[in-house]
Amino acid sequence: MKITASTSQTLKQEELKSKGSKATKQAQDPKDSPKADKAKSVDVSGIKDSQLAQNLKNTNSDIGRLQVAQKSLKTIESDVKKFAELADEDKETFDKGEKDDIRTQMQDLKKNIESVLKKATFEGTSVFAKNIKDGSGNVIFNAPKLKVGLLDTDAKKFYDILKEQQSEIKDAIDTLKEQADNDAEKLNAKDGVKVAKQDAKETDGSFLRKLDSLFRVSHDTDKLNNQRVQELLA
Repeated sequence: MKITASTSQTLKQEELKSKGSKATKQAQDPKDSPKADKAKSVDVSGIKDSQLAQNLKNTNSDIGRLQVAQKSLKTIESDVKKFAELADEDKETFDKGEKDDIRTQMQDLKKNIESVLKKATFEGTSVFAKNIKDGSGNVIFNAPKLKVGLLDTDAKKFYDILKEQQSEIKDAIDTLKEQADNDAEKLNAKDGVKVAKQDAKETDGSFLRKLDSLFRVSHDTDKLNNQRVQELLA
């Protein structure tokens, strides 16, 4: 096929008609406009990811509170046990000297216990100030249940609550660690999908740029030759 001035002119005219037709169609159909496309595609994945990350942060904070509480209870355990034993002795002792000695020991132990519990804080807040819940809202550590005032009225009950809370804390930490692992896996999975999508987008973009380059060459009549026309018509 021989390229002539007429052929070049015809190709240019066809190209202009094609562009004009597409522009007219886009103007008539608002759904095809860039603004319409942008409005239709609202990505909420970032909001969900942000909430998931916040949940993970809160869970880790709760684990930190539990670990501080665990260490504090371990520290006072022997003192509380001794206090309860002395409280029983005090009830059975009638000698004033012995009674005074017992009560002095009890006061010293109580000061130590109160001091440890007062210092048991996490991020500026007492770890025994409020309950800790799991992701479903269930209370897994009843923190305020341990009240220092109970030492004076029922030391044995205070010790029993301490042992109960030690068991609660151990189970609560296990529960929250599993919860944190699950949330972390979800976040990692989402990050993996994002990376894969980004890689695919970059690959598609590279391909489209090459295709666009070929398209521009195919419509440049100055670069047309017989072989190129045959390729386009094939």
